[in-house]
Amino acid sequence: MTLRFWSVVLAVVLGASAPLQVWGAVGTRAHQNLISKSCLYFVNIPEVVRETVDRGALKYAFNRATQYRKNQVMVESGDEDRVRKALQPKLPRAKVIGTNYFQDYARTANLPYNIATSNNDIGLVPDFDLLRGDDFDPSLVDPKVRDFYEHTSAYDISVSGESNSSYAHFMLGFSKWVAGHIGNGGLPILSEAHEVDSQIAEWGYADELGPRPRVWARSYPLVGSYRLVRYNNNGYVTVLFPYPVGNQLSVLKPHNLPGGGLELSPLPDQDSFAGDFFSDTDPDGNILRTRRFRQIGQKIQVFVNPDDGQLETDHFFYEVNGKNGHQLHYVLRKNKLQVKFLH
Repeated sequence: MTLRFWSVVLAVVLGASAPLQVWGAVGTRAHQNLISKSCLYFVNIPEVVRETVDRGALKYAFNRATQYRKNQVMVESGDEDRVRKALQPKLPRAKVIGTNYFQDYARTANLPYNIATSNNDIGLVPDFDLLRGDDFDPSLVDPKVRDFYEHTSAYDISVSGESNSSYAHFMLGFSKWVAGHIGNGGLPILSEAHEVDSQIAEWGYADELGPRPRVWARSYPLVGSYRLVRYNNNGYVTVLFPYPVGNQLSVLKPHNLPGGGLELSPLPDQDSFAGDFFSDTDPDGNILRTRRFRQIGQKIQVFVNPDDGQLETDHFFYEVNGKNGHQLHYVLRKNKLQVKFLH
C-alpha cells in the first residue's frame, strides 16, 4: 500500500507524466482540485488505499505539479494550429485506452483499418523521400534506416530501458500504477533487453495533409497513430497518443546524423510547427484547448552500429535542464516471415 501510494505521489511531484500534466498541471485552483479527485479515479487506486492515504498529501503532490505551468504555453490560433487540430480526429473518451483503441474506434466510425500481414508489411511512413525538407536529405540516410521506416512491421524489435537515479522512481511508479491502469503511455524500464510484441496497421484515409495514418500498438502498453505530414515544404512525423481526457500530439522534425543516421525531435525554438502538444477534449472528442509542453524533451536517433552493422535506435527523454531522464535502446532485426501479433 505504501509503495503504491508514494509511487503515485512521486510521479506527480516530478511532473513528468504526459497524461497527469494534461489533467493536473493546468487551470484554476478549482480546476486543480477537481483534477486531483479525477486522477484518483483514473489511476484506479483500490478503495482500501483511498481510505487510508493522507488526502492532504495527495492534494499537495498534485498541486505541486502546477509549478511547471510556466513550461506550458497556450497555443494561439493560426494556420499551424489549424493543421495540428486537423491531425487530431474526434477521438472519444475512454477510461481505459488499450492497444485496440484505434481499431475499435475505426470500427465504430466505419473507417478502414488494415493490419499488416507477412504478405503485406506496413511501414510507419509509405515513402521515406516525403520527409525531405530544409534540414533533411533522405538520400544521405543509410538504406537500412529507410527500409525500417517503410517496412516496420517486418522487423523484430527488442528493447531495454535505463533511467537516472532520480527518474527511476517516477518511471517505476508511473509505468506500473498509471500507464498500466489507463492502458497507454507505458515505457520499458528494465535494463535487460526483451522482445516487444507489436502490431502495425493502416487506418482512415489519405487527405491533403498526407498519406493514411499508421497505428503502432506495443505491449508496454503504448499505442499511437503515426502520420507523415508535409507542411511548408518540410516533412514531419506526427504521433497522436490518446489518453482518458485528452491526447498528446508530438510533431517531430527529421535531421541527418553523421554516418547515415536519422534524428527525429520536436524543436519549437527552431521550428514553431514542431513540438509536443497536449489537448483537453470533451466527451465527444472536441478539443477544448491545446498547450505546448516544454518540461520534458525527447529525441529519437536511428542508426547503423558501425561495429557490427546492426540497426539500432535510441529514444531519449530529458528534462528542461538538458539532463537525460530516461533512455530506450532498441535493436531492430528484419524477419520477413513473421506476422506480428499482440498478446
